[in-house]
Amino acid sequence: MRLAVSEQRRVYDADGFTIEQPQNETIVVQDIHVRKLAGRIHVSYGDTGLDDANVEIRLESSGQVLRTKTGASGAFSFSNIPEGRYKFKVTKNGFKALSGFVVVSRKALKAALSLELPAGT
Repeated sequence: MRLAVSEQRRVYDADGFTIEQPQNETIVVQDIHVRKLAGRIHVSYGDTGLDDANVEIRLESSGQVLRTKTGASGAFSFSNIPEGRYKFKVTKNGFKALSGFVVVSRKALKAALSLELPAGT
């Protein structure tokens, strides 16, 4: 009997983020300051949006992990996110993972995130 995707067991790392299998390399970026926790994920070899990528954030103060997926254009958004520092991870099967910290502040110069995900595992 085959399990449906929703019934398959997920594997999480020490931060509570989903581990895509196989995944051999994670690219870590420095703090990014933005006004809201939204943006777009695109492939590194062009401006094509990356559909169905996993975007996960963890608030440092509580450890709570929130998850969403990108749409067809690579766009994602988290609603009602208070100002603060969050650890994030972006994953998609067939691409390297991207991880780092994002600081949400109404005083930030950037409105939202724009991140590239390189091909590879």
